[in-house]
Amino acid sequence: MRDDTPAKAVHVSQMGKHFLYLPFYFALENDFFGHIPSEYREYRIENDFRPSTDVQAYDFMMSSRPENENVLFALTDPIQVLRTPKDASDPPVILVSLIINAAFWAVNHGSVKVKFLRDLASFDKLISFAKGTTSYGIASRIYLEGAKSQKKTDFIVPVERGQELTKLVEFDGNGTAVALSPDLLKIEHTLKNHRDCHLELALGRTPEYSSVMVTALLTKRSVVTEHRKLISGMLSGLRQALIDVQNEESTVIKFAGGYFTGARRVVSQAIRSANDAQVYPSDITISEPHWMNAVRAHTEANARTWGVRARNEALAYYNLCVKPFGDLLVEARRVPPVPTRSNCDRKRVPLRTSLIALAVTLVTALGFLIHYPAPILCIVLGGIYIYCTSSLPCFAKWDFWRYLHYGLAIVAILLSALILTLTDFRSNWSGYATVTGIPLSLDIGLIIARLNKTSST
Repeated sequence: MRDDTPAKAVHVSQMGKHFLYLPFYFALENDFFGHIPSEYREYRIENDFRPSTDVQAYDFMMSSRPENENVLFALTDPIQVLRTPKDASDPPVILVSLIINAAFWAVNHGSVKVKFLRDLASFDKLISFAKGTTSYGIASRIYLEGAKSQKKTDFIVPVERGQELTKLVEFDGNGTAVALSPDLLKIEHTLKNHRDCHLELALGRTPEYSSVMVTALLTKRSVVTEHRKLISGMLSGLRQALIDVQNEESTVIKFAGGYFTGARRVVSQAIRSANDAQVYPSDITISEPHWMNAVRAHTEANARTWGVRARNEALAYYNLCVKPFGDLLVEARRVPPVPTRSNCDRKRVPLRTSLIALAVTLVTALGFLIHYPAPILCIVLGGIYIYCTSSLPCFAKWDFWRYLHYGLAIVAILLSALILTLTDFRSNWSGYATVTGIPLSLDIGLIIARLNKTSST
């Protein structure tokens, strides 16, 4: 008998569709990898993109208004919990960190030398999101630490989400400007299409904003009490997604390329940039230092002193909103991640395939020493060679080298066939060795580079 009971919608409030929320979107696309119990199959988890700021995303979740009754979760700046009194009847709960380093990049439109966060105050204009966002909080801190003589409203240029780089490109050139942006996809597009724009600083690498809880999945205590198994399954699925994104799995790249508009050409580089900046946590456990650093950054951005009183207040919220629910994360970590095989796998298969590819190349060279139809043998074995090397992680993940590899391999095959058609191998061995040696040398170098990179991580 068919069950026609309508699915119950569960909304996750967030300030728009963000590329850096990719682990959550990937987990949602894969139904949290089957970790949600069967009794919740009538529940349909959906993104709620109505809010335009972190403040609104949090307020929608905490609201008791009828239009927000399905908003059980929020992806937002966890610092928002400080706005709820500690004695609230249904206090907020910080379930898991999604971003632990400030996921903002400073893109400039001028010639100011930037090494530290305070150097961004040397620009005449700083473009950020509107007040009530993490971006604006960072901009405020830069303004305060830079001791700017101009008014704050003249220095900070607030724009709608997604317009920060457009505003930078349209800057009229009267002075210098810098934009704070978390949108790695648009950053990659901007740098490719506007040579006068430069990526100056990854804020997650600065002392002020490294190891800081920036974005987390939040809910309310009543939701934990009523839907504990649902939350445990979501956390297990999100852990799996975080692992896949950090491993840059091909399934993640393919999903992101279709999920975000215009992302196909730059999605691999964008994911790599996020991982290079270590914006995602290596473990889903929420650490007390990450929380304390987040509160400290918020306190100092609002020109308040980070003293004993502020520390005690931050610790009180940690003990209220995080610590009592650590067993949920322990449960999620007990669930083993699902192994994913892809062309980005860094284990034994790519190395074995690499060795096979090199062996095929040597066999090809030896084959030309005997009296087989050399051009045909060259093309056939060359095709096998390209197929074997297509799964190499260094080719799958490094776009430039991948295209160079394919291009040189194809040229080498065609030139080898031509040389062996017109001349005998023994009379023109140097020409053959040259055209086949170039791609072979490139492949050996890339394999060594990949082994060195793998052993260092």
